[in-house]
Amino acid sequence: YTSDMLADVIQTTLQFVYWEANLNRICVYCPSDNPMLRDTLDHKRFTYEGQLRQQIYRNGNYHDLLIYSILQREWSG
Repeated sequence: YTSDMLADVIQTTLQFVYWEANLNRICVYCPSDNPMLRDTLDHKRFTYEGQLRQQIYRNGNYHDLLIYSILQREWSG
C-alpha cells in the first residue's frame, strides 16, 4: 500500500468515528518499525503520546509500540 492510500483510510475512518459514532478521541498504536504509518499520523495531526517499550513480539524480536491520538476538536474533516 502507499502513503496516500493509508491517508485515505485514516480520513474515512475519522469521518465515520466523529460524524456517525460521535466519539471524542481516537487512539492508534503504531509499531515503531512502521515509518509510513508514523509519518501519516503526524501529517493528519495526531499527537504523539508515548511509547510502550518491547510491547509486541514478532519474528523473534520484541518491538515498541508508539501511541498516537486525536480529539474530535483537533480534527479538520
